[in-house]
Order: sequence, then structure tokens, then C-alpha cells
Amino acid sequence: MERLIHGATRLLLWLSGVCLFGLACITVMEIVLRYAGSPTSWANDFVGYGLAFSLFFAFPEVTRVKGHVAITFLMDNLPNRLSLVRVMNLIAFTVVAITVYVAVQVFFAQLSTGVQTVSATPIPKYWLNAGLIVGLSVASLEFLLQVVRSDTPHHG
Repeated sequence: MERLIHGATRLLLWLSGVCLFGLACITVMEIVLRYAGSPTSWANDFVGYGLAFSLFFAFPEVTRVKGHVAITFLMDNLPNRLSLVRVMNLIAFTVVAITVYVAVQVFFAQLSTGVQTVSATPIPKYWLNAGLIVGLSVASLEFLLQVVRSDTPHHG
């Protein structure tokens, strides 16, 4: 199960990189077209959408390698540090899982209403929400793995 979750995390990280590469290409294309006198109407919107997907897809890897911001002065000085780390990972899993649940509910509401983004090039909002759901779902599983792992701390 761990290999499957880590595989999904690595796939999402790769997709995050593809998104960033696409953003760079769109940005360069937009600069060239702007200097040529014919800018696009959609480039700025799609750069924003791509950045959102890139962040959503990179979050599970940040979770896997424990790259998130941590203030550890309290935990470093506690005698039963491993138990506290597990409790904190369980809380993180619960918060992210609840967020996924809410995002899924919003996804279906957006799907049924057909609501779109407010931009020069509107797209259905459920597409953005789908990226959020995928990224947060895999990140929540990474937090869960950190809860159920053996007593030795893993990094990466």
C-alpha cells in the first residue's frame, strides 16, 4: 500500500513539473506575442490555473518528505516525542481528510450548477476543485502513512 501511495505522490509531483513547464512555455509565448502586437486573451488565466494545479499536485510530495514548515522547539524538548508526532500527523490527516470531504461536496455542487470562474477565459470551477481533491487526497494518505509507520522516523 505504501508503494502505491508513494507512486501516486511521485506521479503528481511529475505532473506538477509538467504544469510548471507549461506555465513557462505559455509565459514566453505570451511575451513574444505581446511584443508582436497580438497578445492572447487566455494566457494569464491559464497561468493562474496551471499554478494552482502545480501547487495542488506538489503538496503530497512535500508531505511525504516532511518538507512543510514546522516549529519544533516544543517537540524537541518533550520526552515522548514520537507519540506527539503521531498525534500531530493524525490531526493533520483528519483535517486534510475533512477538507477533501468538503471539497468533494463542493465539486458536486459546482458540477450540478455549472458555475464557472470569473475571468477573461472562464472554465468550469469543478476542474480546479478536482485538482485540489486529487492533491489533498494523496497528501492525506501520506499523513496516514506517517501515523501507521514503525517507531523509527522516516525521511523521504
